[in-house]
Amino acid sequence: MIQPFINKNLLAAQGEGVGLTINSIVQQIQDRGYAAIPVGNQTLILAPVEIQDENGQPIQTAAPPQSSAPSGENAQASAPMSPL
Repeated sequence: MIQPFINKNLLAAQGEGVGLTINSIVQQIQDRGYAAIPVGNQTLILAPVEIQDENGQPIQTAAPPQSSAPSGENAQASAPMSPL
């Protein structure tokens, strides 16, 4: 059965590609403080934010669910950002 073997390898390669992409984005944010991702003729800017309550105190966000994938272990929850 060649088809199941190909599908299994394709899914593994896709998963690895997703992990590499996420790691690259996280590395850019750690290095520069933001990540710029070209999307068509626009650029999507990803940057960490700290949400504060009305007294200016940081609000603890819920931790994301634990994942067995290496790329998910260091992921941080984020809040939507307002347009610039």
